[in-house]
Amino acid sequence: MGEILVTGKTYPHIPPFGFQTYFFEELQRAANELDLKLYFADPLRQKEEADILTGYKLQNGSWLPVEFNLPQIIYYRFSSAELPEKAISEKFVQFCQSRGCILANPWPMVQLVNDKWLFHQFLERQKLAEIPALEASAQNWDTLKSWFLNYKKLYLKPRNASNGRGVVQLSIINANNAAQGFLQKSADSQKTLNEAMILNLLKKNQDCIIQPATTPATQTDAPFDIRVMVQNNGSNYKISGIGIRKGKLGSNTSNLKGGGEALPIESLSDFLLKEIEESALIQALTEKCLKVSEQLDKTYGSFCELGFDVLLNNEWQPVVLEANANPGRWIFTKIADRYLNKNDIVSRKMWQKYSDMRKRTVSAPLIYLKGCL
Repeated sequence: MGEILVTGKTYPHIPPFGFQTYFFEELQRAANELDLKLYFADPLRQKEEADILTGYKLQNGSWLPVEFNLPQIIYYRFSSAELPEKAISEKFVQFCQSRGCILANPWPMVQLVNDKWLFHQFLERQKLAEIPALEASAQNWDTLKSWFLNYKKLYLKPRNASNGRGVVQLSIINANNAAQGFLQKSADSQKTLNEAMILNLLKKNQDCIIQPATTPATQTDAPFDIRVMVQNNGSNYKISGIGIRKGKLGSNTSNLKGGGEALPIESLSDFLLKEIEESALIQALTEKCLKVSEQLDKTYGSFCELGFDVLLNNEWQPVVLEANANPGRWIFTKIADRYLNKNDIVSRKMWQKYSDMRKRTVSAPLIYLKGCL
């Protein structure tokens, strides 16, 4: 029976992995069907340079503490926004690689996609970048002033943050071929800035990038993006899941943890201000996500999965904005739940479609990793 280590961040209670526990339990059920043994562990809780790890196994629905030898295959799901924890995580990965372990996603690629600026630069080198970006710097002020005049909104984003953390929206006030003032809007507040204040903001946020907003207007003027799951079936990359994330009215982001709504891709035309051909749009975003995936494969080698965040630009064409090396599946559950208690034929079909999509995206990494054993 093949063994795989699944990493995640633990918490001082049972079940141990917080929000990821539900996903890990699904993963174990899929592993049972594939005759795979899974161990679950937190990199932060390991002895340094130790081949014997401490963690958990899931047996008959119960989380049992165990010690086990370091498996050769690792499905790395640990994530943290804290720099000390990231450093420990990085050291653990380096140790595993020194022992010849195989990671589901190559670590250099993980580091690339987790840094918005590095990923943007990669897209530019491959001639795949369709939204400009700047590093946050007062030295870029002349360019930014022209951006404020040309774009409705700009977004200041931390390079390494996820789940929409720290995103600030900036826009110009009373522009008349010059900046008269600026509006800064965060998740919970907004204030007016003058030029000196915005320059100070840029100096304080050196570890950020700035990008213009290009998403077309919706019926509610709420932010939205399309989450596209690309997974490796062992021979090629395929789109295994797709759904819409629509943010709260007035929000900076469409992230589900920030109160966003999950919608099926079939409903895209329902809240856009322009009627679109959904099949053509899906085909276009499929081609773009797969093209980025192929270039990442050529640069870093075969990988297990990525979640792409895709926007529609002002010409209503899909644009790959970001990628996530630890993509969640919650969006597919939330879409399926929209139809759970409805008895009409269409609702039952939609519930089945997105329930199957969730299950498929859970089992896919194990199928890929089984081929690596």
